[in-house]
Amino acid sequence: AWLAWRARKVEVQALHGYLGPLLQGGAWFAVLVLAVSAASNLAGNLTLAEMLTSALIDSGYMALVLYAGITVFIALLGQLLPQPDGGGLRMLRNHAPQVLHVASRIAALAGVAGWLVYTANRFRIYRPLHDAIEGIVTASIQVGEIDLSLGRLLVFVLGVVLAVAFARLVRFLLREQVLPNMTLPRGVDNSVASLSYYALLFVGLLAALAAAGLQIGQLAFLFGAMGVGIGLGLQDVVKNFVSGLILMFERPVQPGDVVDVSGTSGRVGEIGMRATTIRTFDGADVVVPNGMLLADKFTNWTLHDQHRRIDIAVGVAYGSDPERVANLLLEVVKGTPGIVDVPSPAVLFSGFGASSLDFAVRGWTHDFDNWPTIRSQLATRLYAALLDAGIEIPFPQQDLHLRSLSDDVARQLRGAGGGEDPPPA
Repeated sequence: AWLAWRARKVEVQALHGYLGPLLQGGAWFAVLVLAVSAASNLAGNLTLAEMLTSALIDSGYMALVLYAGITVFIALLGQLLPQPDGGGLRMLRNHAPQVLHVASRIAALAGVAGWLVYTANRFRIYRPLHDAIEGIVTASIQVGEIDLSLGRLLVFVLGVVLAVAFARLVRFLLREQVLPNMTLPRGVDNSVASLSYYALLFVGLLAALAAAGLQIGQLAFLFGAMGVGIGLGLQDVVKNFVSGLILMFERPVQPGDVVDVSGTSGRVGEIGMRATTIRTFDGADVVVPNGMLLADKFTNWTLHDQHRRIDIAVGVAYGSDPERVANLLLEVVKGTPGIVDVPSPAVLFSGFGASSLDFAVRGWTHDFDNWPTIRSQLATRLYAALLDAGIEIPFPQQDLHLRSLSDDVARQLRGAGGGEDPPPA
């Protein structure tokens, strides 16, 4: 009666996440088991009543013990993990919340699995369930030389899942802890981590096939079908896959580089075996096949360094002293924050424009990420310096010469201007 009353309480449903509905369902299940136990007792089946009651109480105690143990484990792990500004492993410092989240999920899944096995055993249904499941998963179907069964399929799926998880873990450890502490050439760390990931995936796939009971000779048909598929419609996939291997070995591009590819400009996010993701400066993710990076010409702005040249075209009015203007512009460039001395800035007299004397202002910066801001500051300083020096930046001008006019236009001009008559048509 108490369990039924608690199960109907509204505040149980107010618990965060799935805990409220889970507790409410467990309470109703306990009510049902106790009702069956009471009915069995009244019917004279004392063994069933005793078994149901003791199994329910024991499973409830085990659930409380596991819940308390998992809670204490997560709390202790949270205290043992290093803080972002503390010591310890670099991986744990940078990814402590993610590590804690994954550990809590694994502990919760392990606790639930253990509780289900214990509960099934206490209710004396573990053995029948085990025998029934064993009969289902061992039932096999013969397809040629290949013996298929649900159990082998489950073993294969489990092997692939474990291989993917292990490969991701190794790649994470290499990128976050091992390779950053080693002195390696540019891009080698990403190539080693990626190649290790795909090598472990391949080995894990073969191990999953072997664990499922498949022999290499039995896979000849599958490999033959894959060869036909590659020959018919997977040429581009294979080409991009091979291109990804070449990119990882030659390392012309790595994550974080700023590139221009087929009209797309952005920063490289991830280099996969088939395609490379580029994050544009507008916030879009563009997926570029690896074959395009090898077949087409692309520009890598940060292949060797973070240097960037800034060019600004400046035009001054005719009659200005070119040498004075060049010296003034050069002084402004050298005094602009972010412009470095090596390579040295330069101001070139580029030519005679239609209405101005044209100069090319050039400066270098080592801060590639902020070069648009530096260019904007430089342009503002150049305009202010020319304005203070009294040097005019002219507007485009054109002279219009009239060779002939109609009588009506001539009269209008004569009336508006008040001058002499224009030449006759």
